[in-house]
Amino acid sequence: HSTTTFTNGRLFVDTTTPAAAYSGTYDNGFWRENPDGSYDNLTPEEAAEIGFENTGQYLKYATGIFNEDFPISRSFEQTLEIRPQSSPFNLTPGDTLPIRVFFNNSLITNPLVEYQGNEIPVDSNGVALIPISPQGLDLIEASYRNPNANNPTLSYAATFSTLGYGEIIPQPEPIPEPLTILGSLVALGILPVFKKNQSR
Repeated sequence: HSTTTFTNGRLFVDTTTPAAAYSGTYDNGFWRENPDGSYDNLTPEEAAEIGFENTGQYLKYATGIFNEDFPISRSFEQTLEIRPQSSPFNLTPGDTLPIRVFFNNSLITNPLVEYQGNEIPVDSNGVALIPISPQGLDLIEASYRNPNANNPTLSYAATFSTLGYGEIIPQPEPIPEPLTILGSLVALGILPVFKKNQSR
């Protein structure tokens, strides 16, 4: 069982028993890029009126695993999903965690994978190796732009964590935000996600 509340622009899910895993999705809406580099949030009707010119729709997904008994091979059935290829628990500094990114349940080899602000190389097998620091495993981020989308351009962002509590502080501009997870309370953020260096 769980209790869901919405407070100060944040969604909180408070579980009565420890959660083994969670997933969440958020449609970040339509954003138009202006000549000065700023962005306007448009309604679907406004985006359609301008023919989706310089406009994209941004979708975000988040997953977290809290219990090492949860099967890491299990899919959360999200459009864009980061999946660890070995157990993310009991890692020590200097270890690496191999991950792959899946789009519509199919492996992709050209996502943009970021960790602690750095781009992580993805090999020809779609594997990215996440380095473990003395502070432990941090938030893993991936993004992907669907090359087959028409108008509007569809961009996707995904996060993965094993920690347990997520909180996002709203920002005025459509910029990437952190999603950290600590404990059994989950807050899914309401923030635009847009990256100019999004994957090809």
